[in-house]
Amino acid sequence: MDTVRVLIIGIGGVGGYFGGHLADHYADHDEVEVIFMARGLHKEKMKNNGLELLDGSSRIICKPSLITENSSEIGKVDYIIVCTKSSELSATMKSINNCIDETTVIIPLQNGVVSTEIIQQIYPHNLVTYGCAYVISRIVEPGKIVALAYDNRIYFGSDNPGDKRLIHLESILRDAGINAKNSQNIKEIIWEKYIMVAVMATATSYFDENIGEILNDTEKRDLLIRLIHEAVKVSEALQIEFTEDIHLLTLKKFEAMDPAASTSLHHDLKNKKTANELEYLTGYMASKARQFHVETPVLEKMYNYLQLSMSSFSKV
Repeated sequence: MDTVRVLIIGIGGVGGYFGGHLADHYADHDEVEVIFMARGLHKEKMKNNGLELLDGSSRIICKPSLITENSSEIGKVDYIIVCTKSSELSATMKSINNCIDETTVIIPLQNGVVSTEIIQQIYPHNLVTYGCAYVISRIVEPGKIVALAYDNRIYFGSDNPGDKRLIHLESILRDAGINAKNSQNIKEIIWEKYIMVAVMATATSYFDENIGEILNDTEKRDLLIRLIHEAVKVSEALQIEFTEDIHLLTLKKFEAMDPAASTSLHHDLKNKKTANELEYLTGYMASKARQFHVETPVLEKMYNYLQLSMSSFSKV
């Protein structure tokens, strides 16, 4: 049987966690080859010493078959798990066309729900799944990633979950000890996460506060709840169906968080970074609300304010 080639693009908290477990498990197996696409000092450290992954009580040194930032060194691959930032997604995907043929399956794991659309426009003849990950991990220094939670999961799927390539990918991931699911309800799953992430990113950025401060202020908490309801109305306009009360579920998730928790968008806007996820999270929600004539006054107010704030940034 031919070797299955899996390319992980973006070896940060998400790509490093899942890619690290794949590389470690398949290091001595011929049936799967794992490749990392990374850059900078992080890449150099991994090339010299492997990727150090601290996951619970285990310390793993992960050594994929290849670590490179040059797609011409990789060749054709069977699966691409895309873990770059949303703001880099389009340029990254256009730069790796020499790794892709008509059989390559692409699995994006960005926050938000627009990644599949972006990639499908670039590669209209490929299977591009929907996907999302629940993982709390981060780079603590170049070449080293620490997982901060233990219920780490990856979901993916398409309109045809019975596709043999997706069934095979699920097996590859699970054999490596990764909690992975080729889901028949993938749109519900990614929208459940998207609503949580987009609402939290928008609110923490707008108020310039962490989630605990927002929940403990009656007026701000009320606006947060209204924002949740508006996001759910947008999802309903797109005919996304949830099996649970998504309003209550989202609020409970916020209440269960560390009160000091914030978001990468909040961090990026505080640091005046123009390369951020505002358009992929808040902007996408606002555009769909306008497209389907959904009234979202809180969302519009917060989005307009954040856009105006960004207009004063120099490019960082």
